[in-house]
Amino acid sequence: MSSTVDRLRRALPAVRSTAAQMLKRAGQRAVAPARSSASLERGPGISFRYSFHSVQADERGAHFVAREARFEQGRLQTESLEGTIDRERYEQAIQALKGQVVQRVATLLAPIAALLGDLEDEGS
Repeated sequence: MSSTVDRLRRALPAVRSTAAQMLKRAGQRAVAPARSSASLERGPGISFRYSFHSVQADERGAHFVAREARFEQGRLQTESLEGTIDRERYEQAIQALKGQVVQRVATLLAPIAALLGDLEDEGS
């Protein structure tokens, strides 16, 4: 029993390290940092954000729309993005995204799987 506990203790840093690296990578791709509440307080006292994102896929391809409006510090700013992508490239992008998700989950679970494999070998 103590060897199982020792293995768990040895595997825990690897799991923590892998999870921290994945969170760090995700944080590096984050959008611009939020503005401080102090800068918002200097404005007229009213601020809002509105955003809309849509992707519609059919047999020909995918049509995407993104709109955002924000009113901060007395200024109204709007952004709009609209486009289409052919079906083959859309499918390639979706497959690549699925592959990245599977790879990240596998990376996160690898130390646990190795530990469980060692425990299974011990039990036989």
